Amino acid sequence: MLTYVLTTQMCLLLVSLLLKTAFWPLRRTAVLAGGYAVIILLLSSTLFDLSRTAVDTVLSDRSLRLDWTILVTLEAMLMIAYCFMEGKWQRVLSFYPGLLALPAFYYMQMQVVFSQAGLSFSLFGWWSVLAVVLFILGGSVLVRKAMGNQVTCHELLFITNLLLVVLCIIFAGII
Repeated sequence: MLTYVLTTQMCLLLVSLLLKTAFWPLRRTAVLAGGYAVIILLLSSTLFDLSRTAVDTVLSDRSLRLDWTILVTLEAMLMIAYCFMEGKWQRVLSFYPGLLALPAFYYMQMQVVFSQAGLSFSLFGWWSVLAVVLFILGGSVLVRKAMGNQVTCHELLFITNLLLVVLCIIFAGII
């Protein structure tokens, strides 16, 4: 149950990132995708030192799960505030892309490494970089085209982050 809630949180964080970057110009989205790709490339070398039992031990730590819940709730509140603010504060909050997408990408990388045997360690980092860049750039362009107007995208961003808050309550209840 714990891993299902955590995986759902990670997926919602990534969807929130896509919905937020759909408001951005393509150049800013490309810079974000490049920055995230570099960080993911640097982090991918640490994946092969991890074991499934070590990760499960870390994830079973109650204080770490509570800290994660607080961080996700704070990020969701920032995104919800962005949906309701106008003027100067919305412009300020528009530059915040959603930093918890980085742990979400890393968690998804861990799941791939643990589920697939025989991965090429040298190529896995580059495939991850390609996946992150395609996910952010392609996903934000697809969301922008699919939504049509910004009101619908704001509503979906609000609903996604409201679901994140509800999952944080469930996650804290499991603890």
